[in-house]
Amino acid sequence: MITKSLLRFPAQLVHVLCMPAFFMLFALLYKPQGLEALLHTAEGAYRFNVFSFNLSICIAIITVQLCLTRMIAMYLLRSHMEMSVARYVAWCLAEVVAMAAFVALFLTLMNPGEESYFHFLGDSVQCLLEAMTFPYIILALAYWLHDAKDPDISEDNHRIRFYDSRHLLKFATTADSILYIQASENYIVIHYLENGTARKFELRNSMKNMEQTCENAGFVRAHRSYLVNPRHITVIRKDRGGFYFAELDSGSEREIPVSKKCYEKVAQALQ
Repeated sequence: MITKSLLRFPAQLVHVLCMPAFFMLFALLYKPQGLEALLHTAEGAYRFNVFSFNLSICIAIITVQLCLTRMIAMYLLRSHMEMSVARYVAWCLAEVVAMAAFVALFLTLMNPGEESYFHFLGDSVQCLLEAMTFPYIILALAYWLHDAKDPDISEDNHRIRFYDSRHLLKFATTADSILYIQASENYIVIHYLENGTARKFELRNSMKNMEQTCENAGFVRAHRSYLVNPRHITVIRKDRGGFYFAELDSGSEREIPVSKKCYEKVAQALQ
């Protein structure tokens, strides 16, 4: 499974900013032969500096493409699909091919009648793969290390720490002891087990602020107001009205609602 942070909005924004910047530095400093030739397409046919113009348009194409695929498509679809490593690699490759397709179209229009679109497409795919592979890997590793070192989850004692809205530590317990977390206006209510007895702790914070920490601990969103620990789910049932509920093995409330939007993710967490 791909690291959770990599699918969040801040990570998409980092990609949109860093990838075009790396491409520019790659073209200006490293100057690989293939990319140099591509960016000098139509040299002499125009009075302006063709290299700078081609580079600027390529950077604009990469930026717009990443805005569409990262900040819109991936961010909106993150809760509807399970992003495995293989799917993420395929997504990145598709991004590069899409960038190359538009770059090739631009270069064909800049140099009409000289080379075919597919000639430019092949060269563009090759050059963009050379330029983009390294930053894709670096950003993925950076977010993987970020999640691995999450200060809210200690791998030594498997404890999860909860902070209030002022980022003051208020509550800590083992992740396995938590049944579910419920949103209640400006508070969250942590339902957990202590020596086999169901207890709850109320904390002033938002579900949105706690979601990443809880997902890193293995929790899944079951409803807009509930995060549930799949270790305590015994079954997901459907009532006569078509509504889903997750039945728990402990606690005073033995079932919590599961929205249709979250059903697939909860069901997959039980496998």
